[in-house]
Amino acid sequence: PKAARALRGPIRAARLGRARGATVVAGASADDGDWNDEPTVNIPISFFSILNLSPARASPASIEAAYTSVIQRELVEGFSNSCLAARADLVDAAAQVISDPELRAEHESDLKNGRLTPVPASQLGGALALMQEAGEHEAVIEYAPECLAAAKSRVARRDITLSAALAHCELSHNALTATPPRVGEGCELLDIASKILIAEAGRSFSVELQETIDLTLREMAPAYVIELIAMPLEAKRERKAGVRALRHILWADPENALNDRDAYVVEVNRHLTSNEVVDLFLEAPDSVPADAEEVYQSAMAHIVTGYRERRPMLIVDADEMLAQLEHNAYSTAQEARAQAERLTRAAADAGQPPPQGAWATPPTPEPVNVERAVCQLLLGRVEDAAYSLGMGNDPSPYALDPQVERFVREHSPSGDYTEGLIALADRWIADVAFPSFRDSARVERVPTVAQWFDEPDVQRFCERLEAAPALAKTLAAFDAAARSAAAGAERLGDAFGGAGDVPGLRAEGAVGASVSASRSARRARVARLLRQNPAAANVAFGGAVVAGAALVAYGLGADTRSAPYTAPGVSSVSASPKDVGALLGAAATNVADGVADVASRAPVFSRRAPEVDARVAEQIVRRWQNAKAQALGVAHNLRPLEQVLEGPMLQQWLTRAEDVKAHGWAWEYQLNALTVDKVEVMTPSRVMVEATLTEVAVLKDRARTEDDDRYESTYRARYELKKSSDGGGVRAWKIVGGSVVY
Repeated sequence: PKAARALRGPIRAARLGRARGATVVAGASADDGDWNDEPTVNIPISFFSILNLSPARASPASIEAAYTSVIQRELVEGFSNSCLAARADLVDAAAQVISDPELRAEHESDLKNGRLTPVPASQLGGALALMQEAGEHEAVIEYAPECLAAAKSRVARRDITLSAALAHCELSHNALTATPPRVGEGCELLDIASKILIAEAGRSFSVELQETIDLTLREMAPAYVIELIAMPLEAKRERKAGVRALRHILWADPENALNDRDAYVVEVNRHLTSNEVVDLFLEAPDSVPADAEEVYQSAMAHIVTGYRERRPMLIVDADEMLAQLEHNAYSTAQEARAQAERLTRAAADAGQPPPQGAWATPPTPEPVNVERAVCQLLLGRVEDAAYSLGMGNDPSPYALDPQVERFVREHSPSGDYTEGLIALADRWIADVAFPSFRDSARVERVPTVAQWFDEPDVQRFCERLEAAPALAKTLAAFDAAARSAAAGAERLGDAFGGAGDVPGLRAEGAVGASVSASRSARRARVARLLRQNPAAANVAFGGAVVAGAALVAYGLGADTRSAPYTAPGVSSVSASPKDVGALLGAAATNVADGVADVASRAPVFSRRAPEVDARVAEQIVRRWQNAKAQALGVAHNLRPLEQVLEGPMLQQWLTRAEDVKAHGWAWEYQLNALTVDKVEVMTPSRVMVEATLTEVAVLKDRARTEDDDRYESTYRARYELKKSSDGGGVRAWKIVGGSVVY
């Protein structure tokens, strides 16, 4: 029988392999061929994990039930018949080895002592497939390159690559469903899965899986962009990549448009600087519509940027944009009134009363006269500012706000309302304008209007503007062109280069390759947008709305139901099969560490240990929590402990894990929250980290008939990190000590 044939190999190998110190798995007995002449690869395969059993629960009945479940499990399309046959042989062998007391004891000894299992090359595809099904994703990724090197055929290489890709997908799922979601890490893992599949087998292999990856990448790209631009302002490279990709999302074709663009723009604006908002507005292609809220936000950004950088021409532009909004609101109201009059006359001619709602008052937009008054004051046009507030000597269409009037009067001790207008501008800039953007919100001492006019460039501009407005604007245009010459080349390169740092957008067409930042183009865009969408003026543009953080991970994805099929990153992957092993090897080094530099696109084979900041510290602590879960879990896999711990702490947790296993227990851990509170660099090779963790743990004990013990705990822990000589990347840092602070 096949089961007996599958078992004779492990029996003989277990006896002959004692000198090698590990059990050998083979799909045929020694009598059926010269199986031990076949090349083998040492991998950490566990028969208990294959059957999803713990030693304490491996009774005859549970072994039979587990065997049936694994054999009948539906697999992803793409595995070859030879791989499926090898998988079935290994499941047979697993069931029979742990059913035999002698073989089971030897196998448990191998697992306890960390001895790897030599697996023949013909069985590697099935072995990795089973390891991946058992949740040993990191081990699959780590050993896939060596297995690829030993594979004898292209079919075998495809099987191994498919298992590695699925392992990346599972780790991506864990990252995307974490609390909070680690969107960047999840997308990068999916991108690796896509690349290795394409490089090894092309687009026609495992089509359903590749389409699912592509769809997920496109759906998560908007959330990934928010994750990038939400990073600290000091992370310039990552944020630049996020802003570059943001252009593609905001300016996408209608088929790829966001489900809720307005909500997405609101959330995006929370993370952008004033300069970034200005640049995005100016660089938008002519074909992309904008609403009144976007125009208002851009006007605010012009005010803040111009005020901070002493560029009065940006203030002029902001005032013109606000004037366009006012004009469009007025035009909309006039059109509504004219329409009501036409309907009323038509009804009267027919002897009917006016249609219901014909004279309904259209929604009144928030006034922007205070914003305009501030702009006019900053340009030295004091009388215009007073007129915009309804306070001038001339009749004004603007209603005088009693609170504004009282404020100006109280802050004009000499009776000259210019003093009050300056105080009003100072208050509005500090309390409204600057807090609207990330960079300006951090300014502790906002410059005053007096300091603005102390600048010689501002004084000269205002003098020219008063004497010859057209000349002042022309000179300012030349000055702006000179300042933006270097930036223009960079923007053009970004436009043609695409959003190459965000998976799901890497192969998209260059959206907005023709960008225009001229003032005339800006004016034309505002006018055209408002003409094309008159109702946009009815949007309340009195300030930005703060959206909930839940927008970051879900609900912001693009509608991809009819999106054209696009391969992310195809151009950056070599089609040579020999490159897949190197790619997988590099991924194995970095995948458990997360994606520390998701936007830099640094080569994945970099081995330099990073400096420990809060982000790196979080990755190290997450690796430790994952290692703890594997060591104390059903698989009792101790190898991850050795990869993240060192010294006394390693020995302490090895002993604890062995004790849990000896009692027939298993802990199921779930990390619900992790916050790094403090990172203290003691020396270049030693760092102290304090973190607050929330975890849920369930104790599985076969000897008990009561419900499993469960607890949820939030605690603060202190870890001592040491840079070791072995390993690269984040793996070079090991935890050598730890304690619970409270």
